[in-house]
Amino acid sequence: MTDGEAERRAKITAAVEAVRTRFLASFDDRLAELESLAAAACAGDEDARVALQRGLHTVAGTAPTLGLHDLGAAVRALEEAVGRGEPLGRGEVSAKLRTPRS
Repeated sequence: MTDGEAERRAKITAAVEAVRTRFLASFDDRLAELESLAAAACAGDEDARVALQRGLHTVAGTAPTLGLHDLGAAVRALEEAVGRGEPLGRGEVSAKLRTPRS
């Protein structure tokens, strides 16, 4: 690997780490939003169910890209459950997704 390639890789790694840091910093807010949508969906709000599934899909795709593979898998499982029409219990989103680290 040339010095230029190593420098480019280092810049990319730093950029991804910065995005990961921002993602994790905003995760509690994102989690609260998903929990609110889940509660509304359980109450029969179809728009909330669609928004919940979309939000879960976004996190499920983003998390593994940032190295948060366990979080991605957990979110994907919730997304699939919502897609099957399964209601999420109160606090279920938070309980399954709290404190992502890997």
